[in-house]
Amino acid sequence: MAYRLDPWSVPSALLKVLFSYLIYFVVRILFATNLREVFRIVLFGETGKLRLRHGFGTFTVNRNMVLLWAYLLTKGILVYEKAGKIYVSFNGGTVCTPSIDRISLLIEPYEKVYRIFDFSRKKVLDVGGYLGETAYLFHKWGASCVVVYEPDDVLSKHAELTLRLNGVNGRLHKAFVGEPCSAKSVDWQTVLNEGFDVAKVDCEGCEGFLLYVPDEVLRRVPYWVIECHDYETYRRLEEKFTKAGFITSFRAYYWSGVHCIISDHNKPSRDVLRAAPLIILSASHSFL
Repeated sequence: MAYRLDPWSVPSALLKVLFSYLIYFVVRILFATNLREVFRIVLFGETGKLRLRHGFGTFTVNRNMVLLWAYLLTKGILVYEKAGKIYVSFNGGTVCTPSIDRISLLIEPYEKVYRIFDFSRKKVLDVGGYLGETAYLFHKWGASCVVVYEPDDVLSKHAELTLRLNGVNGRLHKAFVGEPCSAKSVDWQTVLNEGFDVAKVDCEGCEGFLLYVPDEVLRRVPYWVIECHDYETYRRLEEKFTKAGFITSFRAYYWSGVHCIISDHNKPSRDVLRAAPLIILSASHSFL
């Protein structure tokens, strides 16, 4: 079988490499104090210590972490260490993280993904709280209360600290939502009975259990943003929310390394959706 090479693939790959090393040199000159060690980490792919100027701390990193740290810096996201903890200066607030490799998600285009509704004075459900970064953003966008579900023991601990550091009004539950095989899971109907204005769902598969929630329970929440991790789940959820009386829209979401792309079209073709690694489904109604 002949392989057809895209004529732009080679220069594109070279530009990515050059861009990565340009970032590396910026970090090396402006921030790193142990330049020889950083050179060894980046050039030979070894693990070592990254010591930073200006009191930003010392990190054990590999090449990818160095480049990620530097890339985040170009986006105005600063990672630093204080009293043995790692913090991230993020969108005017502070996020606490257990390690640098956990912060790659902070480059996501949160405004495009989630800020499609007005959060002012809204009570928000955040399923899949991760480090508490979305809860902080909902608070920043005007939410009156944010209730977070994050089952991972390490992530939930840091998410709680993120909420406290940013004065977020709300609480965090260390639990799965809708996972019948887990002992520390809460079913969707119990969660939704609390009453919310907006629901954000990014839980790596638990969105599928919304298919078994009665329509009248779904309608208690007027606004939804759901990340669907496969086409079939998206198709069935879109059908269910539409039959329940919601107006739905959806966008394909792609990423390549540190680059995240969301389709501009609210109604992309079925082929585009099938190929997308993630589909953002939003739903709204005005019954209440």
